[in-house]
Amino acid sequence: MKRHLSAAAGTSTLLFGGMTIGAAEREALVRFFAEARRPLALGEAAALLGWTREQVEARATGDRALEGELVSWDEVAFLLLETWPRALLLEALGAGTAALPRELHLQPVQWELPIYVVRAVEQQFLLHRWANAEARDLTLQDYVAWLLHLAIEEGTVTAMRGDRGFVEAYEFPAESRGEAD
Repeated sequence: MKRHLSAAAGTSTLLFGGMTIGAAEREALVRFFAEARRPLALGEAAALLGWTREQVEARATGDRALEGELVSWDEVAFLLLETWPRALLLEALGAGTAALPRELHLQPVQWELPIYVVRAVEQQFLLHRWANAEARDLTLQDYVAWLLHLAIEEGTVTAMRGDRGFVEAYEFPAESRGEAD
């Protein structure tokens, strides 16, 4: 499997497409997932997400995850998983990926699909990315994973309730958000 993310020669910066993550940002991500779950100040959440304070405030308010100037840990974790390319996030976390449920990690798949489906999903992805500034760095792979997540039916979730790995990944970080799809 080809690695798309690699450390730049002689630096501690990670490169992913046109994105870079510096050592301080990597350390902040590792600390965020490794330390006790605590609410983050709006500015701290914005810095971690790479968003403006206003973007974080609007989203957290809409998701009812803002208390005063603090954004819930679960909201920030959810937004990181929703808006960062998964491969980039996992590579940036390095050994810190152990703080995430194992089944949130990536697994290569190879499927054969009708050409029109592939073309339509690619077009839909471009339209989605264009319309959602927070999702501009997501990859087609991330978008397809999101679509497949949304396609998981309640009967499937019910049938898999005994599979701890599935449940931990499917509901992460829903404990405090009061959500389980």
